[in-house]
Amino acid sequence: SEDNSVTNIYGNPDLKVNYESFILDAYFYFDKGITFNLRDGNFRSAHIYSKLDQQTIEKFKSEF
Repeated sequence: SEDNSVTNIYGNPDLKVNYESFILDAYFYFDKGITFNLRDGNFRSAHIYSKLDQQTIEKFKSEF
């Protein structure tokens, strides 16, 4: 499945969140500035952003 290829390529995510209401698993790679969303192990979308500062990362992580 593609979820294995995400971790094979990018390593373990800094944060993995299951959004049950959207049926998505999100893999957050804060240092790389990318988040992958997968549904049933298949890619749905990728979000690319500027690297976040540590305070913002910790605040975001604390929401989960």
